[in-house]
Amino acid sequence: MRFALYASPAADDPMLAAMEQWFGRSAFGRTVSPQAGPFSPPDHESLTQSRARYGFHATMVAPFVLADDKDENALKAGAAAFCRETAPVDVGALKVATFGRYLALVPVDQPQALTDLAQALVEHTQNLRAPLSNAEFERRNTPDLSPRRRALLKRWGYAATEEEFRFHMTLAGPVDPPLLDRGRDYLDDLLTPFAARPFAIDRLYLFCEPEPPGPFHIVDHWSLDG
Repeated sequence: MRFALYASPAADDPMLAAMEQWFGRSAFGRTVSPQAGPFSPPDHESLTQSRARYGFHATMVAPFVLADDKDENALKAGAAAFCRETAPVDVGALKVATFGRYLALVPVDQPQALTDLAQALVEHTQNLRAPLSNAEFERRNTPDLSPRRRALLKRWGYAATEEEFRFHMTLAGPVDPPLLDRGRDYLDDLLTPFAARPFAIDRLYLFCEPEPPGPFHIVDHWSLDG
């Protein structure tokens, strides 16, 4: 069993509803009718299959296994305590961007407060997670990692931490052009009404993956009340 702490729009946010239709599933457990837009079933599955099991989210603390002396109640108590003392963060406007063979929704300008929030949460939950297994470390230790990101992976269990953190809500991939370009054009149009408005992180969600590799679902959430 693995857990993760993610940022996500509120359950009643229309952007979340649009992305649940795009992925064809809801981490909230709602019934969703898939909406593939102009894509044929094989193309739509290629764009969404590897991402759909995670639900629509931005990673704040990457999936981890609990430490041997911790349980789910300890994790929830720790996350709740963090949220009580932490203020919401304004992210600003978002845009669809290309990351290699992926598409993601990212801030037009990432504020330092967002980077600080992510790192504070990683540090707050560090004693709750088990060290990466050798297999998991090798899976994340890809050849393209810089020495700095490899050091962060060893320290925090995830390479995209500290100054390497980049807020992103993955939309599609991994796929190659021209399907990636077609996906970007469609998602740009789909998300324009939502992405242009200011986005804020005012809550955190605890996701759970009961049996890796499997679908993640939301088990709890807390407002940022600091």
